[in-house]
Amino acid sequence: MSRLAVSLFGHIRVEVDGHPVDLKARKVLALLGWLVANPRPHSRERIATMLWPEVDATRARANLRRALWLMNQDQLGHW
Repeated sequence: MSRLAVSLFGHIRVEVDGHPVDLKARKVLALLGWLVANPRPHSRERIATMLWPEVDATRARANLRRALWLMNQDQLGHW
């Protein structure tokens, strides 16, 4: 099993098995940081509206789906 390390102090840093993972999108970093800091189940609706309060709920959920897809593309898919 791989080891995930997330540092939330200063700039958010992510490593898998000691290798840095470059998460390019700021909202993906914000999502990961928030999930690490709040490790209990949350509805997608709550997370989406928290990260994208400036858009309607449908667009916020679409943005969340894209952020989750990007996390999968950035070596975090098996987590």
